[in-house]
Amino acid sequence: MRSNIAPAIQVGLVNACGAVVPTATGLVALSVSGGAVGSTLSGSTQVPAINGIATFASISLADEAPAYRLLASSTAGMTLSAPFEIYDLIPPGAVTDFAHESFSTTTTSLTFTWSSTGDDGQLGSNVTGRYRLCHGVTPLPTVTCLDSLDGGLPAPESAGFPEAATLSNLNSNTLYYASLRVFDSAGNSSVAFDQANTSPCPTGFTGPQCTQCANGFVAMSGGACVHICTTSPCTTPPAPFCTSSTQATQFATPGVCTPTVGAPFYSCSYTQMPVGCASGTTCLNGLCVP
Repeated sequence: MRSNIAPAIQVGLVNACGAVVPTATGLVALSVSGGAVGSTLSGSTQVPAINGIATFASISLADEAPAYRLLASSTAGMTLSAPFEIYDLIPPGAVTDFAHESFSTTTTSLTFTWSSTGDDGQLGSNVTGRYRLCHGVTPLPTVTCLDSLDGGLPAPESAGFPEAATLSNLNSNTLYYASLRVFDSAGNSSVAFDQANTSPCPTGFTGPQCTQCANGFVAMSGGACVHICTTSPCTTPPAPFCTSSTQATQFATPGVCTPTVGAPFYSCSYTQMPVGCASGTTCLNGLCVP
């Protein structure tokens, strides 16, 4: 606990019968025994006795662990308290800057950033804690999660350290809901939320992972999807025909290509061109011949 132990710890200077000696004075020192290895008391650990009682009003102990004991000592002797345990009931601080990087967004990935928080709110270091980053296409329980426990995410850094994680293999042009839960080593947790859209597929591509050619596009070598009309398939106009013995109808080429849903996935339209036969020629099969 990073706040002062309350109520304040009091040590009485007593006689052989166990009664407090109100005239007793002198310094009383307080230290810790047992509990977490290396733990020490913070605050004023040496105070004078007043009316036979030494009051320690600003003592704290940071590391949670069982089997702590307090050792009080003075020139009159020393004594140990009964064993006690420090519990961590304070969750780490909720991340306040959990957000996605728009400039890092792709058709199949989203990158989220945040700043690490403390073990107790914003106090202390949560390096022994963990993260769980979950995402789904609706804010419902059906989600996929990454966790520091299985190496899917790094462990938290010291408070204020910039963190980041990328979600991959997503569907394009899809709204995702994300949650970031921060745990401390005692299992207390806090959570933050964000939502973001993946980018649409590039022109010519479709499918959840943008690996298919869209309607009106065809696959080329190297994996490119090009517009089906790029290869100018409209170069076979209808046969010309005669509208009279001196008048022919022919067709401009190339024609206009329009993508369609069904095979062959394009259609061609050609502009008719009336042609009058010159003197001395006549129309035959759409051509003017002598």
